Amino acid sequence: MKTANVYLNSHFEVIEAVQSAALPSEKFEFVCSYRRDKFQPQGPALATAATPLGVVRTLPNATFIREPARLSSPAYGRYCLEVARKYRADVFVPGRQVSGISAQAASFEQHGIRVVVPAAPPTLNQINHKGRFYESVRGCGVPLPAFEQVDKLADFEAAVKAVGRQHEVCYKPAVSIFGYGFHILVEHPSARHPSAEQRGAPALRLDISLPEALAKFGRRSRFKTQLVMQHLPGLERSVDCLGANGRLLCGIVRRKNSDGTQFFEANETVLGYVRTLVAHFKLSGLFNVQFKDDAEGRPRLLEINPRMAGGISYSFLSGVVLPYWAIRLALGTAGPGDIPQPKTGLLVTDIRKPRLVCSIA
Repeated sequence: MKTANVYLNSHFEVIEAVQSAALPSEKFEFVCSYRRDKFQPQGPALATAATPLGVVRTLPNATFIREPARLSSPAYGRYCLEVARKYRADVFVPGRQVSGISAQAASFEQHGIRVVVPAAPPTLNQINHKGRFYESVRGCGVPLPAFEQVDKLADFEAAVKAVGRQHEVCYKPAVSIFGYGFHILVEHPSARHPSAEQRGAPALRLDISLPEALAKFGRRSRFKTQLVMQHLPGLERSVDCLGANGRLLCGIVRRKNSDGTQFFEANETVLGYVRTLVAHFKLSGLFNVQFKDDAEGRPRLLEINPRMAGGISYSFLSGVVLPYWAIRLALGTAGPGDIPQPKTGLLVTDIRKPRLVCSIA
């Protein structure tokens, strides 16, 4: 087959995984656009954000381009189209700014570029607003945490009381990423819950009292919509998915253990919930679904991330490199029946070691 040109704007670690999964007859070239605040490649190299200084590794068959700063979502989508056209990309697999790129999907297709996005902008907007997302899922048979949507101080207090009658209470913005703005309401804040620094959200504390929470909102009559929710104290499951037109083609269930390891489960209950969600939203491409156990150990839906998860590289150890199969499906060189079943029953972890980045005289 001819060389396939693939465009990425994030998750550059998938390059090696795709190359490793490729058949002897397959060849892939990559063009990667990156943000200056995240990566500093020099030529055909990749600098990851794994450490404050970064870990530099040489990547063959990859070209890196620094993106312009502070583009709006529509402008960013147009920029990506320009890059894809300039470098004659056959497939674009975005890992961020998916909504703006999805809005340009027809333009990509007109130029013969297959763009791998989960859904059209209206569906993505619904998924990204967790309040509207939860409301749309009600009645689907997928268990949700108890929740209330509020944007006024009086309603916030009333929601805390309502949810708090049966559950420990937490709250978070309806639109947020990486856990920013997430807090657990407690009577006496302490170190009982891990700090947000440990969870990847710097300079935030998870525990907060109700008076502190009210003070954070100040005297504003209205504020950005918050979800007042049942706190889920159990284990989290992250399901890396590949879908096509509302059908789940492959789901890899990663249970995140309290010791930092992850376990690949053959969890038909969770996969059944995922199939329901994929059909409900008619999802395609690469995306991630997250669940968390309640106090009784029952999984409840947290969210759908309409993009590759930050930890998707863990799932490669299952023997199924989902981005590779997404690319092949987009190219038409494979069908759903070609995708292998992921291995389960595996316990995996990430063991980092010191590396020399450079020597400064």
